[in-house]
Amino acid sequence: MVRILIKIGDVIEISHRAGISYGQVINTNKRYKFVLAVYEGSYNVRPDDLDSIVSQRVQFITLFLVQDAVNQGIFDLIGNTSVPLNLKRFPIFRTTNNPGQGRKTMWWFWDGENEWQVDTPL
Repeated sequence: MVRILIKIGDVIEISHRAGISYGQVINTNKRYKFVLAVYEGSYNVRPDDLDSIVSQRVQFITLFLVQDAVNQGIFDLIGNTSVPLNLKRFPIFRTTNNPGQGRKTMWWFWDGENEWQVDTPL
């Protein structure tokens, strides 16, 4: 088995019932490894141009063990291209303790290094 080392800019192919979607490794984190942007849209065949994929709107950004998924054959690495400028900065993630509870809801934000809490509704 050839080990592929995932790096920033790598584009992965995600096969599903509705077709094929694409994600790109846009950043890394020491603790959680890879930050993955998954782009909107579903394709029937792989586009020839990776830049046309990463120019689409982002559907969501998540922390994901891309290296493990590629090593296990869950996703295919199809190439590497520049990360769009608007995605180069590490994103701010948010989580909550009890969504939909109005003033009782507490939110936490994390920028890859620092974490802070907000006790007011968003």
